[in-house]
Amino acid sequence: MVHLMEQGRHKKSRNKKIKADSGVVDENTTLAEVLAIPGAYEALAKLGVPCVVCPLMGMEMAYLTLDVIAQMYKLDLAKIIDVLNKLPQQGDKPKKGKKNW
Repeated sequence: MVHLMEQGRHKKSRNKKIKADSGVVDENTTLAEVLAIPGAYEALAKLGVPCVVCPLMGMEMAYLTLDVIAQMYKLDLAKIIDVLNKLPQQGDKPKKGKKNW
């Protein structure tokens, strides 16, 4: 686990094909950046990302990227990115009565 975290801290991701064209979230986005998006915490929890309930999250979220998280827990990175990019970004007005994920 530490090896993957170090990898995320110092190396660029090799999954360039997953990067979203129109969204702001990609595989190199840190957990701290993701959690600044309204609704991201709940979306990550529903996707099974254990980091959102981990007591160590506060120490790791500044450098832990989505790519590293997906590798550590064998999660579908493309799905995580897709769901997060569908969430309203800060400044966007949420659509009434419709969930974005």
